[in-house]
Amino acid sequence: MKKVIVALDGSDHSMYALTWALNNIIDARSDTIMLLAVGIFNNKSPPLEYYAATRNILDGGPTEAIRKKAEDQAMEILKCGTAVINKRYICEQKDLKLECHVQLNEDAGTTITEFAKKADADVIVLGHRGTSLSDGDTVGSVSQYCLHSASCTVVIVRKESKVKEEKAQAI
Repeated sequence: MKKVIVALDGSDHSMYALTWALNNIIDARSDTIMLLAVGIFNNKSPPLEYYAATRNILDGGPTEAIRKKAEDQAMEILKCGTAVINKRYICEQKDLKLECHVQLNEDAGTTITEFAKKADADVIVLGHRGTSLSDGDTVGSVSQYCLHSASCTVVIVRKESKVKEEKAQAI
């Protein structure tokens, strides 16, 4: 009986990570699936909301309006994640333990690891987006932080490239 956190940011990489977790590490009969949308919200002047669930909402409006947009965007991301789970388990599992959480904070890595510690999670699953600015980095800053700071296992799921997929289909 595990508690598995899947961090969602609205990207197809995080949805792929969710699907991968459902196929490879989650036992729907006993595990608790915790979907977590992390919206970065910084109350400093000017407000800086750029990351994860909030990356598409910059409009320079009042702080509360931006916070509301961040929450709404995070809720939409959670709806997408829930739809993936419901589609997978529509007939199989009526007792599915699913929790959805929205966290607004200044730092996604810290938010994810602190949430995992408070929830007493066993595993954190993250999608690899491949958007790191440094060519030498194999994982991004949030993944890197979680790998080094989490009190539980961290799994980073890399979506296969189209070239690999095409080779696999050819075989």
